[in-house]
Amino acid sequence: HFVKGLQDEGRLLCFVDIHGHSTKRNVFMYGCTGSDGREKSFPRLFGERCAHFSFKDCRFDIDRSKENTGRVVVYREVGILHSFTLE
Repeated sequence: HFVKGLQDEGRLLCFVDIHGHSTKRNVFMYGCTGSDGREKSFPRLFGERCAHFSFKDCRFDIDRSKENTGRVVVYREVGILHSFTLE
C-alpha cells in the first residue's frame, strides 16, 4: 500500500530492488519490457556514468519464475515503468 500511495501522489518515479549476485560479474539490472523502450533509459544512463555497470548484461524480459519478484509486481500492479532489480 505504501508504494501504491507514493505512485498515486506522483512521488514515485523509479523502483530499485538491490541484490547481490554470487556468480555473475559487473553491476547490471533486470527490468521489465515496455512497449517503446523507455524502460531502458535509466540503466543506459547509469551505465554511462558508472564504470562498473554493464548495460549489455541487463535483461528486460520477465521469466515465468520471476513473476512474484518486487520489480515485476511493482511494474504490473503499481504501474511503475522504471522498476528494476540491481545486481
